Amino acid sequence: MIRLQTVLVILVIIAVAVWGVRSVASVDDGSDEESATITLVNTTTPTATVAATETPRPTREPTAEPTEESTEEPTDEPVEEPTEEPTVASPERPDPPDLDVSGEAVVFDRGSSGRLEIALTFDAGEGAGYTEDILDLLDDYGIKGTFGVTGQWAENNPELMQRIVDEGHQVLNHTYDHGSFTGFSPGTEALTPEERKNQVLTTEDIIFDIAGYESAPYFRYPYNDYDAASLVELDEIGFSIIAGYTCDSLGWFGYTAAEIAEKCGVASDDGGPGAVILMHVVQEADFEALPLIIDEYLAADYGFVTFEQIIQP
Repeated sequence: MIRLQTVLVILVIIAVAVWGVRSVASVDDGSDEESATITLVNTTTPTATVAATETPRPTREPTAEPTEESTEEPTDEPVEEPTEEPTVASPERPDPPDLDVSGEAVVFDRGSSGRLEIALTFDAGEGAGYTEDILDLLDDYGIKGTFGVTGQWAENNPELMQRIVDEGHQVLNHTYDHGSFTGFSPGTEALTPEERKNQVLTTEDIIFDIAGYESAPYFRYPYNDYDAASLVELDEIGFSIIAGYTCDSLGWFGYTAAEIAEKCGVASDDGGPGAVILMHVVQEADFEALPLIIDEYLAADYGFVTFEQIIQP
């Protein structure tokens, strides 16, 4: 009984297998035509429809490549011309006073305007001495002084020479080597007219070369030694005003600071309105007397001016 069932099952399987093979064969026979139809349909899909159904890709606008900016100034812009460094202007110097005589230099010992003012003058011929200290003291008080400078002194002290000019002080030509024109004070021979002129003109060139300053027409005699002939000779070379003095401190003669202050003070015949006080940069007593004199005149309401200012009418 079991064997019969097994045989029947095998027969059924064989029958099903045979039927499946035939069905597949019939499908394969028509596959070319059907496949062609499907392919035709797929390839004939309108392009507009495909385009409509596709999601459009975002596009980026092209950007220009960055370019290096030119650092040159536009050619149409005005070009700024280089300018020189500003220079410090020198204090304005008054014009020399009109002289009543012509053909010879004039000596001024005192200002005649009657103004309450004096001129402090310092001769520099031997060495630097207290020049720097004097300049510092004048600067502390805001005072302008006057310096009689020899050519040799200027050559040996160019920094001090420049500082005197830079700080607005007046400079007097004091010859080249402090030689006496007449020889009277030192007991030497008088200088010839040519030697006198050369002493002055050489010094003028030296002062100008060092500090750019012209001392003419102002001159101070060494030892205050002069004669009538020298006044004519000086005028011929452009030095028509001679700086004398009302008070020689005599520090060089051994006077103390207190004695100098009294000798040149407000109440002295050698002091007072228009006084021209003579000191020397190498004398310690002159330097020590300087603040005593300044304080006394300030207390009396005096002003301090340069020599060229005190002789103004």
